[in-house]
This record gives sequence, C-alpha cells and structure tokens, in this order.
Amino acid sequence: MKSQLGLPAVRAVVQRVTSASVSVDGEVVGAYRRIDNVTDEALGRFHAAYGEGITKDEVFFYVYGLLHSADYRETYAADLKKLLPRIPLVTDPWPFVESGRRLSELHLGYESVEPYPLDGLNTQPPEGRDPYEFYAVSAQKMAFGKPTADQKAAVQADIQACYAD
Repeated sequence: MKSQLGLPAVRAVVQRVTSASVSVDGEVVGAYRRIDNVTDEALGRFHAAYGEGITKDEVFFYVYGLLHSADYRETYAADLKKLLPRIPLVTDPWPFVESGRRLSELHLGYESVEPYPLDGLNTQPPEGRDPYEFYAVSAQKMAFGKPTADQKAAVQADIQACYAD
C-alpha cells in the first residue's frame, strides 16, 4: 500500500538475486539485492520542496518520524482511522528526519540493548510450600484506574521530550 506520495510502509525490500532478477537495479549484498521502496516520483517531490540534498533514506526517516509524531496523529486522527496516511511537506523536515532515524535505530536495534536488571527472579518458595502454588498467577483481573491529570501531563511531557531532542 502506498501513501499519497507513493511511499509504502517499509523502507526497502530485499530480493534474492537469481538469474531472472539480474536486470533489477539495487545494491547487492551477499546473495541479496536491496531495492528502495521510496519511488523516484516521491523523491522528486521532496527534492522540489527541500532541495537536491535529501536522499531516499532521509525521506524514509522523515515519514517514519512524522507518522510517530503525536501532533500528526492528533491532527489527522479521524483520517487515519479510515484512509491511508497523507504525508504533508513541512517547512523544516530535518527534526522529523532525525527523530525518525533515532526511532528506527531503537525499533530495529532493540535486541542489542543491554537488558534491564530485574530483581526477584531467583526467588524460591518458603520451606514446605508447594512451588506450583507459590508461582501460580491467580485468575483475578488486573484493574487500572483512570489516569489523573498529572499522569496524562507526564506522559505528554515525555512524548514532547522525544521530539524536542
């Protein structure tokens, strides 16, 4: 699926190189060929708006950052529920490019992050208590109260801080 600018949801596809696919352009890495999913038409529109210096990767990061922006999601909330996302061209794309780049690094590199240390994983049941009953989770529902105004404000501040850096 493509957006208004012809930008699909993924940055690139990787195609296995075979004798039938030799005529397809794209960087070859090992036995695979990388093909950008940002069309030349979309790149042309970005060049017209921001100059020749913007690359296909930066267009991808711009879209990635824009689609994760709280302001964008709030402004286009009704449209996003029923239509494909529209990608507006903003005055200054570089904050979205940088936030999209950082977000993609987080989303793609999550497996290489050092795990958060958890306490209590080596807990043993008390002497004489059945281990199954000790570790069993009861059938009670988890109940959440409605967030307070302070909690909502803290969440919004955290979101805004992500895009302010």
